[in-house]
Amino acid sequence: MIVMLFALAALLGACGEESAAPVEEIDDRYVEAAQQIDIVIADDQWEVSKLEVPAGDWAFSVVNTGLAAHGFRIEGNGIIEGSTALGSGETTSYFIRLTPGRYRLYDPVGQAAAEGQDFTLIVLKKAAE
Repeated sequence: MIVMLFALAALLGACGEESAAPVEEIDDRYVEAAQQIDIVIADDQWEVSKLEVPAGDWAFSVVNTGLAAHGFRIEGNGIIEGSTALGSGETTSYFIRLTPGRYRLYDPVGQAAAEGQDFTLIVLKKAAE
């Protein structure tokens, strides 16, 4: 788990953008508590496992099954997170604390967003506990 956190720290540092949750806040409890959204990127389409979720800690698991390089980006509510490019067969993960609102999920590489690889993730308030 520590190796994964160091890899995550390196990845977040390489993005050069503001992170949704500073690496020092991402500990084993956060990673274990995260619910998961799976995203499969192909050359002409995306598969997103969930587009409406409750607020909370989420893990985004992203895999590029296409032949070309593709990226993943999430923007909204002050969050700008993601990769500039994933090569064919590459996988990455992001751990993000989502607050209620709308988030844009898209491929920042080339014209993919203009070609329909652009989605809205809706984050709802948590139900009363």
